[in-house]
Amino acid sequence: MKLKQLQSIMQDIAPFADPKIDLEQYPTGAHLASRLLYTVEEKYNEFDGRTVADLGCGTAMLSIGAALLGASHVLGIDLDADALDTARENCEAFEDLPVDLMQCSIRQVMKLAELGLRADTVIMNPPFGTRKNGADLEFLRAAVAVSRDSVYSLHKTTTRAKVQKVAENELDTMAEVLAELRYDLPASYSFHKMKSKDIQVDLWRFKKKQQESKGVEPAEPKSTGTEAESAVTEAAGMAVQGAEGTPQGLGMLEAAGRVEGMQLEEADPR
Repeated sequence: MKLKQLQSIMQDIAPFADPKIDLEQYPTGAHLASRLLYTVEEKYNEFDGRTVADLGCGTAMLSIGAALLGASHVLGIDLDADALDTARENCEAFEDLPVDLMQCSIRQVMKLAELGLRADTVIMNPPFGTRKNGADLEFLRAAVAVSRDSVYSLHKTTTRAKVQKVAENELDTMAEVLAELRYDLPASYSFHKMKSKDIQVDLWRFKKKQQESKGVEPAEPKSTGTEAESAVTEAAGMAVQGAEGTPQGLGMLEAAGRVEGMQLEEADPR
């Protein structure tokens, strides 16, 4: 698929209906998203035939794009139920899209990673940490924990030194800025006085130095049997749905126990 074709298709993906400032919900436009995804596939071939996780998927812009570029299975994860409702509607506009959606906090993703949740490639446009200090790095830690191979993520250019330090010293990954991009943020909240504002962002590639074996099978969980199921129930606060809105086969999640249809009354917002 050519870049122009990908962008044209993604322009019809609906943004947040009612964005939440505490979650730093800003739309990832088709122009930026298509270039991010196209760069990853053309340069590194990390979507076609691979499992992909999209952390903080919002309305599924990146999830859908990864599926269009040939991912065998995409798991979009977000804390916000309203965003996931829009994401599901967006996915339903495409036929047989291999995308599942899960309501889950980033802290709970870390729990599932400990139990064996893995994807070949992780993509994300995380919070920049302007409302909650360190939120961007919390997402990065979870992404590296889930990824078998590489993570692709957007971060504010002004945080480059901090991001690189955490990636290389704490997470033991090879970190590279692939491109500096202009993120055109439209006015989304009442306190925004300008119609839009350009934010300089870095497209990062984080690659594990010691890779796990590739393929679509999940890694062995640290807990098994009823112990794993109990741990997942405790950690979850999630609902897994396919594009049609009904529970699907969980693919990447099977090593972490059966979690389909589960949702705790109060999901941890952290």
